[in-house]
Amino acid sequence: MAYSNPNVTIHCVAFNQKDYIRQCLDGFVMQRTTFPFRAVVHDDASTDGTADIIRDYAVRYPDIIHPILETENQWSKHDGSLLRIMEAACCDAKYIAFCEGDDYWTDPLKLQKQVDFMESHPDFSGCFHNVDVLDQRTGKFLPTPDESKIPEDTTILDLIPYNYIHTASALYRQNPIVDHKLSRLANSFVLDYPRHLLYAEQGKIKHLSDTMAVYRMGVGIWNGSESSDFKNTIQSFMAQASLYSLIENEEARRLLDKKLQAYCAKLNNQHVALATEIKRVRSAKAFRLGKALLYPISMLKR
Repeated sequence: MAYSNPNVTIHCVAFNQKDYIRQCLDGFVMQRTTFPFRAVVHDDASTDGTADIIRDYAVRYPDIIHPILETENQWSKHDGSLLRIMEAACCDAKYIAFCEGDDYWTDPLKLQKQVDFMESHPDFSGCFHNVDVLDQRTGKFLPTPDESKIPEDTTILDLIPYNYIHTASALYRQNPIVDHKLSRLANSFVLDYPRHLLYAEQGKIKHLSDTMAVYRMGVGIWNGSESSDFKNTIQSFMAQASLYSLIENEEARRLLDKKLQAYCAKLNNQHVALATEIKRVRSAKAFRLGKALLYPISMLKR
């Protein structure tokens, strides 16, 4: 549909995802809707050719693909610049949908189905749907979880214990209150979960039973080795601790407080385990030998 005056803006951020970005963009351009939509695709100064692929799609689908191609990586600044850029580019639509550059949509009617629901249910803040989970390391899809455990109508109280909304499945009604609160979390490493919680505080979020996207597990910033678990726990704790002051629902604040206490216990346990591992490594013969070999080099540098 036409790029101007979109009813839905798709929020897509990509970085070094040349192996996946085509499938992501194909999911956008295949959408069949009765309303205009566009995809704001932000490449955060990729070095692997991702930006070239985005440029190609922008030329072929100028009414849909709106590229923002950075020459300097914004995420690494941790100053909120990436959030501000995307908010400014996506703020003129009634609804906003999300899909990161390594995930993809599989149903050409995804946006139509979600907008149809939202138009007929003005009291809902947003909606989401089921996704298939692809383990990129094995190339196999994981068993489908029991979707019956997910509430049909999600509230903030349902969502605080754990995040079951996949980013690629979410569509929200633009809300200036949420935008303002998210801007106060601009320095956070993790924004998807806080975004879901803040929208859930503004109104119910509908769970649609259709499976319309694929989430790739094992790629992206927050996937990696077990050694990063301590860092990831810290970042998750910081994001949710910052969110605490922004939530106005008292019961939700109490639940979040309990969750933050559990995070503290987990961090303490991980810290003890990490300290023990460091002590073990530093006492190992190989470590002592390496240190001895490097000592003459360090003296020469002086």
